[in-house]
Amino acid sequence: MPRNSPTANRRSRHRVRRTLLAGLAGLLLTGCGSTGGVGPVPRPVDPVSFPATPRVAATPLPLGTATPTPEPAPVELRVMSFNVRHADISARSAHHPDAREFQWTTSRGPAAVKYVRQADPDIIGFQEVKPQMKGIKGQRIPGKMITVLAGGLPAYTFTATPERNNFLPIAFKTGKFTLLDSGRIQIQYTTDKGSDSNRFATWAMLKVTQTGQRLLVANLWANDGSRRYWAIGRALAWQRLLPALADLTDDNRIPAITLGDFNAVDDRDEYPFNAHLTAFPEAGWLDASQAPITLQKMPDVASYNGWGQKVDGVFRPNAIRTGPRLDYIWTHGGITPLTWQIFLPEIEYRTVDGRKLPFAKGTIPSDHWPVVADLALPPAAH
Repeated sequence: MPRNSPTANRRSRHRVRRTLLAGLAGLLLTGCGSTGGVGPVPRPVDPVSFPATPRVAATPLPLGTATPTPEPAPVELRVMSFNVRHADISARSAHHPDAREFQWTTSRGPAAVKYVRQADPDIIGFQEVKPQMKGIKGQRIPGKMITVLAGGLPAYTFTATPERNNFLPIAFKTGKFTLLDSGRIQIQYTTDKGSDSNRFATWAMLKVTQTGQRLLVANLWANDGSRRYWAIGRALAWQRLLPALADLTDDNRIPAITLGDFNAVDDRDEYPFNAHLTAFPEAGWLDASQAPITLQKMPDVASYNGWGQKVDGVFRPNAIRTGPRLDYIWTHGGITPLTWQIFLPEIEYRTVDGRKLPFAKGTIPSDHWPVVADLALPPAAH
């Protein structure tokens, strides 16, 4: 039969059609499982360079149903509490060994700015930022402590603070937050209304730029003292503070952070010395020091450094102390602590009476080390 006859052409088309149908059936059978689900046709891949990613078959949505929006990732931020030790006293009364190094404007203040820049927190609660300063010989000098901090940290906005009683500015990165409101809560009282022993917690209600959600930050400096009556005063302070914070956060519905110098140790288990360690957890607050990751350079560091410590009866400036904390960061409202550290500068080891001991290098800006925590905010509500 001639190759180009009508009959030959029809037979050729039938053979092509049968071949295509057989191939299509094979593809369909390859993709069908025993349950009737349809999966992808496997392709050979290089298992080292291109590892296979497990796939989950999508459940068909009913007609007219919008595609769900994926949950936003939590916002992570770093916060710092830093008692910078006020400059309204002399070096001797602060037990500082060097009057020149104690000066805020030329030594301690720039060193404090350096610490903040190294840690790079998003939010800072400063304590003891008094407006007045004294010179090397104890004379009053012009200017304010906060000027050094604000001038050295231009990326931050500082909350305003009154001239007396609290000295507790809150600073936050201007590009990450907007200040919605601020104020203060009196937590400790004395009979002298002008006394610095009247203590406060300042607070700032912020809006997180990335998500629009609100965030409360509270910053405090409690009275110090190891005697029982001072501890009772601090226990009463927590009783005043926690309900006030609940009111500010719509009964703890708004995420919140409380930080500061509590002047209360974390290694005593009897009341009233442990009142903060029971009152805050009972109100639903988490201690950031319990974060799963610790970043500090050496264990068991005390957050109070005292400018150094005595070794065999001799005071050693910049010697690093071990011991309990006085400074805390607490979280509420779904904020998860991720990391924790008592922030230390560069450390060097020196031999003292045959022992190698850790010393902080450079100027120590305060008798407290900063404490720093990385936190995860809860996803913003839709």
